[in-house]
Amino acid sequence: GDMNSGASSWNDWNLVLDMRGGPNHQQNYVDAPIIVDVENSVYYKQPMYYYLAHFAKYIRRRSQRVQVLLTDEDDGNNGSYLKLTAVIDTQQMNKTVVVVLNTDERDALRIQLHDKRFGYAVLDLPPK
Repeated sequence: GDMNSGASSWNDWNLVLDMRGGPNHQQNYVDAPIIVDVENSVYYKQPMYYYLAHFAKYIRRRSQRVQVLLTDEDDGNNGSYLKLTAVIDTQQMNKTVVVVLNTDERDALRIQLHDKRFGYAVLDLPPK
């Protein structure tokens, strides 16, 4: 949502928290990309970590966001589970980067992408 609405960057307020979801300045215990179990000297990468990592790894600085049109040709419900952002890498104009997330917890989604420069691609997205 945010990147498709004009945001140029995004930062998670709490990148690393303890097992209770703190500490933080508001004392409201929340989730974070990385949860640390200090007592056992281990950490856990949450699903949010991997989502943020996709943006950091594949979307380069100075990329330009491109318009994404979402059409739903089946029963009309799958579109609500699909989060999609696309950019063109302005340093290497031969690349279009698409970051896709299926938020449905039960069902896989099959999507078809069409890029006027490169053609079609079909992707099967596993459930959340």
